[in-house]
Amino acid sequence: MLLDRQSFIQNLQATLSSQAMQFEQTIETDYPLTSTSKIDGEGIKNVYGFSPENWGDLDIFQGDFINYGYWKSVPFSADLPLTLNQRITSSLELYKLTAKYLNILPGDDVLEIGSGRGIGAMYINQEYPLNQLVGLDYTPAQVVRANRLLSSSQLLNNERVSFQVGDALKTPFEAGRFNKVYSVEAIQHIADAKQFAQEMRRITAPGARIAVSTYLRTDNGDPEQAKKLLPLIDQRLENELTAAQIKEALITAGFRWVDVHNIGEHVFPGYFKWALQVGAKNKFTYNYIKAFKRKIIDYYLIVAS
Repeated sequence: MLLDRQSFIQNLQATLSSQAMQFEQTIETDYPLTSTSKIDGEGIKNVYGFSPENWGDLDIFQGDFINYGYWKSVPFSADLPLTLNQRITSSLELYKLTAKYLNILPGDDVLEIGSGRGIGAMYINQEYPLNQLVGLDYTPAQVVRANRLLSSSQLLNNERVSFQVGDALKTPFEAGRFNKVYSVEAIQHIADAKQFAQEMRRITAPGARIAVSTYLRTDNGDPEQAKKLLPLIDQRLENELTAAQIKEALITAGFRWVDVHNIGEHVFPGYFKWALQVGAKNKFTYNYIKAFKRKIIDYYLIVAS
């Protein structure tokens, strides 16, 4: 490990506090992205865009991460408030867990799907002796943020990292480009499991491995109940896919084995405690813990080779 997690957090906070994250609306450009009726692509770009209401600036997310966090190794008490350091660490731990299953080796070319503001990719780059790491994100605003943060940070080996706009269902990469592909809390936005799996198979080299982590509907989760509890599905900002559907699509696409891990018990309680503490602006945020308790959704780590 090139930089311990506490040092990374301190470096990150210093970078963010010294950088005026101000962006002009005119920077955002139209890109030829895949259009689909199942997911509102323009809506996705808007909620992660330059608006003051964009999801990345909500208090439930911190340190420029936009994920629920993995809290198993971030102990907390029901009686004590969570700290900002704990919240950021939980997000780092989710990246750490996902990357653990990739088995990144020296010289690997790595792709992150849904790289957001770039913090996770920069962290993975510090942790592993990889060759190159490319962050791909659907939203131009996120790529602008990621590139600005990358250029202003003082972390080691930043030259190995790059960010670009693109669609996970139709990436701009040549066949067999990557040895490892990962995604943290992004594939809940993809429209088609089969197309996603086929594209991942196309751009990965023989023996490659992928790992994706996010919340999805359970196999027995009622889709109508999911829509009632989670309005982002009805608004076509999130999909109704199950982990089983993702697994089947990956196997059909040619991946030899696919493992599915349920990790919701180490995700939702900590995230829910933080949301209650800071006061989630979108009240439906609390419905995710309800959906988890009712076994309508769970949080999954899916690994394939």
